[in-house]
Amino acid sequence: SSKVGPNSGITIPQILRLPLFGALVQRVTFSEWDYTDALNQAAAIGKNAFVFLDPPYERVGDKLYGVKFDFDEFAEQCHRVAGKCTFMITINDSPANRMRFSGYNVIARRQHYSGSHKPNGDELVICNYELGHQAYYLNRLGYQVAA
Repeated sequence: SSKVGPNSGITIPQILRLPLFGALVQRVTFSEWDYTDALNQAAAIGKNAFVFLDPPYERVGDKLYGVKFDFDEFAEQCHRVAGKCTFMITINDSPANRMRFSGYNVIARRQHYSGSHKPNGDELVICNYELGHQAYYLNRLGYQVAA
């Protein structure tokens, strides 16, 4: 559960903006599944399926999330369905993650991690689709196409 307030996960202005997004997501189904189930379901639906994946960050996963996570297996499962559905991954920036997801569109950003209360970190947004206009908006939010 997130606390409400600055640097506490979610802010009052963020909560107040939620109703504005209602029209955008009327025909969208939100599910909270294990990534394996989400990727398999999306692959069965096809290219019109979109999956947002936010795995634990390496080196803090066990302490912060209380789970062990196999990042190589996660990457393999993403590669397996990459041509069958559309996905976006947010994950910490590391040489290992850049290597795991080389060949995809990768955008980097300096990020405040509210869950760990770590002042700053580098985050990657990894997409298996062409960004088009989305690149412009991500750039406006401080993201840069990673080299």
